Amino acid sequence: ETPSYATSDERVLDIQGETMQVYKALEASVGHLRKFLVDRSVIPLFEKN
Repeated sequence: ETPSYATSDERVLDIQGETMQVYKALEASVGHLRKFLVDRSVIPLFEKN
């Protein structure tokens, strides 16, 4: 079930388990999400006018 504050295109990640396993899973998840981060200030440099 999606929380009320999440939009339909967002996903919620629930990680459970032993402390070190949760830590490793969180590191892996954050590492994956970093691929999708974009510094919006550089977008105009790549846009064609």
